[in-house]
Amino acid sequence: MAAIVILLSGALFAGALGKRAVGGDFRGRVPIHAALFGAGKLGMGALWLLALIRAARSLTTRGGPLQAAGAGLFGLGTALALAAFAALGRDNRLGLGEVRLKTSGVYAWSRHPMYAGFDLMALGGSLYAPRPVSLILLPLAVGVHHLVILAEERSLKRQHPQAWQDYAASVRRYLGRK
Repeated sequence: MAAIVILLSGALFAGALGKRAVGGDFRGRVPIHAALFGAGKLGMGALWLLALIRAARSLTTRGGPLQAAGAGLFGLGTALALAAFAALGRDNRLGLGEVRLKTSGVYAWSRHPMYAGFDLMALGGSLYAPRPVSLILLPLAVGVHHLVILAEERSLKRQHPQAWQDYAASVRRYLGRK
């Protein structure tokens, strides 16, 4: 379990570094209030860090069913986030900007697969390394991501009015076709 959490976290980080190395521009407009956006991102990072610390400590020990479920959700979320990250290609950025509307691949099953993946990682991290602080950080991180999603949807609707309407009518916000 620990190896899964560590390896998949490393893959997500390496993917971000690789995107930056080939000239990817991650800068965009912050979609919600900057302090709230930052707090949500810090909360998400703290949850992932707790999972990584727990994983590093437990490389030689075996966790229970809660840790197994947490590692599984963390792994599933990481795989989903990596698939979305790869599908966005050069349109990947932190914040809002002019982008092409992605509707195929993993985006045919979720309008926001990267955020769905991040949320699964946060939930998995909370279960894998349960701490009282997780009760605060998990809803903060997931709630901020939801606000970011709503802002991104407004931006995409302005950029691609008819295409967005058609897409939103057939694909769910988080996971699944309608």
